[in-house]
Amino acid sequence: MPQLGPYSGLFTMFFISLWFISLNFYINFYSYMFPILHLDISSKETTSSFKVFN
Repeated sequence: MPQLGPYSGLFTMFFISLWFISLNFYINFYSYMFPILHLDISSKETTSSFKVFN
């Protein structure tokens, strides 16, 4: 990261929040366009998490 003076931390937080917002938007968009794939991924995640907890 190039040093932008006293506002470098502010710009870093802004880009990180923008990246998370775009990531959540794409996840919601693909889960809306492909609900079967989303359900398959979520069921795999829940089974793996249950295996970890058990």
